[in-house]
Amino acid sequence: MQRLNFLYQASTYLSSLAETEGRATSTAKADGQSATSSDLAGKGKQTDKAPLATPAYLSRAYVTSMKAISQKTVVKL
Repeated sequence: MQRLNFLYQASTYLSSLAETEGRATSTAKADGQSATSSDLAGKGKQTDKAPLATPAYLSRAYVTSMKAISQKTVVKL
C-alpha cells in the first residue's frame, strides 16, 4: 500500500513539473522544431532511439507500474 502511495505522489509531482516546464519552453521548442525539421528532411524516421527520461515520460511509467502492482496486490483490513 505504501508503494502505491509513493508511486502516485511521484507521478503527480512529475506531471506537475512537466506542465510547468512545458509552458516555459514551449516558445523555444517551436523555434527549434522549424530548424530541425528542415535538417531531418532527408534522413527519414529514426525508430531505434530510446525514449527520453522526461518528467512526463517518468510520470506515465510510474502510473503503469502502479496499475500493475495494484492488480497483483490484495489488501486485507
